[in-house]
Amino acid sequence: MAPDGVMLSNGPGNPEVVECAIPMIQGILGKIPFFGICLGHQLFALSQGASSFKMKFGHRGANHPVKNLETGKVDITSQTMDMQ
Repeated sequence: MAPDGVMLSNGPGNPEVVECAIPMIQGILGKIPFFGICLGHQLFALSQGASSFKMKFGHRGANHPVKNLETGKVDITSQTMDMQ
């Protein structure tokens, strides 16, 4: 396999539970482009020696509607975060 890049998506929960991803991230850094969203970004940070913790109250942001201009379908994005 020869990907052009790797993207790790968001997900719920503590990134330390997904420790199996750390060696994979360490193995690809500097070789191919890497992009992480939320949990993926936290896993990247852990792979570089950072730590994470559960926030006392968490962060609850506004929900945003997103409209697909081709289909007209509208989805709602939920902006929440419990881990720092």
